[in-house]
Amino acid sequence: AEVRSLTQPLGPQETPAGLLGAFPRLSNFLIGPMARGHYTARLPDGNVTRIDVIFHTEPFAPQSVATLRVIRYYLEAQLKERKLADARAVYYGITPLTHDIADVHQSDRLLVNGLTLAGILLILVLIVRRPLLAGYLLLTVLVSYYATIGATELLAWGWLDSDIGKIDWKVPFFLFTILVAVGEDYNIFLISRVLEESRKHGMWLGTQRALARTGGTITSCGLIMAGTFATMLLCSLATLAQMGLALAFGVLLDTFVVRPILVPAMLLLVHRRPIPRAASLPEPARRAA
Repeated sequence: AEVRSLTQPLGPQETPAGLLGAFPRLSNFLIGPMARGHYTARLPDGNVTRIDVIFHTEPFAPQSVATLRVIRYYLEAQLKERKLADARAVYYGITPLTHDIADVHQSDRLLVNGLTLAGILLILVLIVRRPLLAGYLLLTVLVSYYATIGATELLAWGWLDSDIGKIDWKVPFFLFTILVAVGEDYNIFLISRVLEESRKHGMWLGTQRALARTGGTITSCGLIMAGTFATMLLCSLATLAQMGLALAFGVLLDTFVVRPILVPAMLLLVHRRPIPRAASLPEPARRAA
């Protein structure tokens, strides 16, 4: 980071560039009053000194927030060490605002996620009328979410040059809400068809028929959504690029792994029965098999 203050209003460079650098006295004459007006002020209850810190990273980036924490810790330690009890440090700007929002978000995140899961679980129970099945469907989207978080950290580190484990705090928050909602939409669409087909053909053939009937629709929707989210990778802001990467990967994982493999596998494991042979089936069921 670059620090600018009353003694260094232009930053850590030794002399100003151009004409002002050739005439130091002219530089002090022109810059001095402007610097004093910008960096100092007298108030009825005391004096104010301003210090500008310009980060080399984006103001929203986790690295900037981490640097701000170091600065705050250092200033507080210096104020205590120099016994300036009446002095206090106040922070303004985009990065301090991001830091404060992140702190508030951490306390609210568990509440929001808990209410989201409780609401979705209630809706699933009302639709499928099987609490165990509803709980498993909710578990599948949680597996997809945590797998996506891990993959995003690795891909952001290798592709977007982010530090490992340093994805933006906004990514998990919005990813959870969007991915859980999208995943449960696909779950409900598939399970509703499975339950409908299983009434006529049994769980084994009903699951096969449901996958065949809904697979094309779910795959098409997943590819469209993943492609749309992937366009965010073109953004220059790292937060949006990470968000697009996470959403695109999460939707693809949900479309090609969770929905066609994990969910049907659970259904068939719960209803363990010998797989009927095609020869012993009626003609309509034999064609479906």
